[in-house]
Amino acid sequence: MEKVIPNRSLRLDELPVAPWNSPGYEDCYEDLGRAAKKYNLRLDVPISELTPAEWDLLHNGRGKWYGIKGFFEWLETKKYKIHVRVKLAKYRSYEPCPQCHGSRLKAAADYVKFRDRTIGDLFSMDVKSARHFWEYLPMSKQEEAIAGHLRREIVNRLVYLDEVGLSYLTLGRQTRTLSGGESQRINLAAALGSSLTETMYVIDEPTVGLHARDSERLLAVLRRLKNAGNTVVVVEHDPTIIGGADHTIELGPGAGEFGGSVVYEGVPRAECRVPERPIENAAPSTRHPALVVRGARQHNLKNVDVAIPLGQLVAITGVSGSGKSTLIRDCLYNRYQREYRGVSGLDIGKITALEGVDQVYDIQLVDQSPIGRSSRSNPATYVKAWDEIRKLLSETTAAKLNGVTAGMFSFNTAGGRCDTCEGAGTVSIDMQFLADVEIVCDKCGGRRFNEQVMKVTYRNKNVNDILNMTVDEAMRFFVDKRPILKRLVSLRSVGLGYLRLGQSTDSLSGGEAQRLKLASFLSEHSKTEAGRLFLFDEPTTGLHWSDVNQLIKTFRNLIERGNSVVVIEHNIQLVEAADYVIDLGPEGGDAGGEVVAVGTPEEIAANPRSVTGKYLAAAARVPVSR
Repeated sequence: MEKVIPNRSLRLDELPVAPWNSPGYEDCYEDLGRAAKKYNLRLDVPISELTPAEWDLLHNGRGKWYGIKGFFEWLETKKYKIHVRVKLAKYRSYEPCPQCHGSRLKAAADYVKFRDRTIGDLFSMDVKSARHFWEYLPMSKQEEAIAGHLRREIVNRLVYLDEVGLSYLTLGRQTRTLSGGESQRINLAAALGSSLTETMYVIDEPTVGLHARDSERLLAVLRRLKNAGNTVVVVEHDPTIIGGADHTIELGPGAGEFGGSVVYEGVPRAECRVPERPIENAAPSTRHPALVVRGARQHNLKNVDVAIPLGQLVAITGVSGSGKSTLIRDCLYNRYQREYRGVSGLDIGKITALEGVDQVYDIQLVDQSPIGRSSRSNPATYVKAWDEIRKLLSETTAAKLNGVTAGMFSFNTAGGRCDTCEGAGTVSIDMQFLADVEIVCDKCGGRRFNEQVMKVTYRNKNVNDILNMTVDEAMRFFVDKRPILKRLVSLRSVGLGYLRLGQSTDSLSGGEAQRLKLASFLSEHSKTEAGRLFLFDEPTTGLHWSDVNQLIKTFRNLIERGNSVVVIEHNIQLVEAADYVIDLGPEGGDAGGEVVAVGTPEEIAANPRSVTGKYLAAAARVPVSR
């Protein structure tokens, strides 16, 4: 019900039921008013103060009054309509089944037990606990003879899961809830368990979401895979994996049009690794105002209080599964969105209070979720550079002679776009029982526009030529056009200079999508009185160390504008550059959820309890006493 009534401090006459505030459903409040008069339901008290009888009336209804439950039952009868299905999904939440308690098995399955544990009990264990249970399970000689080989296979697979950094996952966790990095490491553990030989494994950035400590464990797993007679090829930026490779191939020297060449091949060299740097961030001379999350106790968080200094670059660190995303996404961002922006349908973290929110203008989460599924969306349209470019094209002599207006350079409206592919550049062929196939449009040849528009050129470049330019190329081409440069420079500043202006946003990686969102903000917003708080989830994913340096400069630019930046991060290079670090742990899962250390990177490096501090100290040129 938290999604349906997000703020229970409101009265019923203050319109607190979120689904009834949508157009077309406001008359539910009129029905509620009539029911309140008939059944003595108080409308002028906070919902949290309603009696059990009043709450039952509001929820379950009575007589002709349908209540909230009846409203959703009525919606269920209309779910053949797309917008109704969307609305139902918005307010639907999943809870453990009261019959099977989440095991998904019939009651009869619980009659079978092993060492007083049902299969549901075993599946509810995390990998680390399950490994300990099976490794140290006492068995008689008879049991060993019958099932000893099964136990060894179970232990081997749990060991592999543990060693690839997934000790915090429960065995019954649904795969659809896993991140891309977690799914990839599960596949890696499965490969180890299969005992294949003479096989080539190609793995794309397996360290995504891994702490530096877990990267070392992953390297040992990759070596074991190699020693079994296999070949392992890894696409990676992590210095631990690069330094531990037998052979490296470095591509470059730049990105996009400036890349594609082999610049080095051989044993790992120092130039491939992040340069060593001293940690120089001393404790701040003045105290900064802070936003405080009090009593965070969602998932594995153990009722912690966390103060986030504003006007600084703050890194949230800790081993995988220590509670970082739960703290920032569920307890801070989602709670803020519900209580201060009235957004419903979010998973809200349990906290006691959120303090200091009045010191920020807004809180924005910049994550790696896809920007959109439209093939017509591209970097140029996303940062609104395309508006300026098509305006420029429409002012040319060729455009005026051919009757081409700025609106005809749009992918989304008829007039100038190709009628066959509707501005997509490709057409979809229905393969009946197989997946649809995308092919280049025969009529426009993938150029998206009709011949009338293609006749318009600027400096001998037509619209297709411009869309095929990289951001860096376009900045040189439009060097004297300030309105266009203002939009494009934000893309370069976040390390996306290699993207083509017309590249579909649905082809971008999660890290690229995240940085594109940041670029959009940089091109749009100026300084505000209270500043914004930006939350980033692993923004260095997929970045070379030189690109990380550029990203740090962009964060500093945000802070200079009066904003605050919080990053959930494992990348030691970025953590070193932070003004303040909040380290969670000490481990993942049930062994995590505590604040291990807070302070500057130098203070974290000197803290013997912090696993992150160990790697900060190791990365520093000047030894740090611990």
